[in-house]
Amino acid sequence: MASTAPLLDSENEGVKDPPFPLSDLDNNKEKLLAGLSTEEVKRMVEVYGLNEVPEEKEPLWKLFVKQFTGPMQIMIECAALLCLSIQNWPDFIIIMVLLMTNGILGFFEEKSAQASVDALKAGLEKKMPVKRDGKFGDPIPVAQLVPGDIIFMRGGDIV
Repeated sequence: MASTAPLLDSENEGVKDPPFPLSDLDNNKEKLLAGLSTEEVKRMVEVYGLNEVPEEKEPLWKLFVKQFTGPMQIMIECAALLCLSIQNWPDFIIIMVLLMTNGILGFFEEKSAQASVDALKAGLEKKMPVKRDGKFGDPIPVAQLVPGDIIFMRGGDIV
């Protein structure tokens, strides 16, 4: 028999009850096989939220600063500081121009790559057929799935 351990609530660091008693798997199969009603889905979204993991974007200033924190960049920065300390201005200026050029080019290249990945993610929105109100309707985005939904899966589907 399945466990009735409560589900974890990551936002409040507490626990939440399962969407239905697990004993219903044996006792109330007909109701469960009918799928959730629209009202039940709204209640589940209020209780559990959407089926998605929030993604935090890195601020642009951090992306820019990261261009100057690698081992090679730190060695070049040390060389610039040595030139500054002995007041070798031509070498200092050349090193700093090269360091800044490298940092700026790396920043724009990484920003462009990040935009490409975001565009690919947006184009790959997953959808699944879900049984709601007693019938399978049009596929809905996976983010709108809630606990208790009955989904139709084929081999290779990703949820």
